[in-house]
Amino acid sequence: MEKGRQNITITVEGVQLPMTVADATEEEVYRKAATEIQSRLRFLRSTYPGLPNVTYYAMAMLLTAVDKIKMGMNVDNSPIFDTLNDLQKEIDGLIDGKKKK
Repeated sequence: MEKGRQNITITVEGVQLPMTVADATEEEVYRKAATEIQSRLRFLRSTYPGLPNVTYYAMAMLLTAVDKIKMGMNVDNSPIFDTLNDLQKEIDGLIDGKKKK
């Protein structure tokens, strides 16, 4: 195991999943994700009772992927691009100033 990494076990649906994480922050993310999955599965089971477990798992994966994609689509990167454009202009100005000397 790499230095600073730690072994943890995450349990989802009674299945123990051994993981290696970088630090306590990453461990917290995995534990929150497991809690979110459990919550989503409970919701799906109560909303659509009587389906096979594999269907609930597939639905949970699909909903999680949809949430991830939606979050990525809602990210406003314009401030970053504005800053990058400003920096590029500044760099260009410095280069032009050196060329004139």
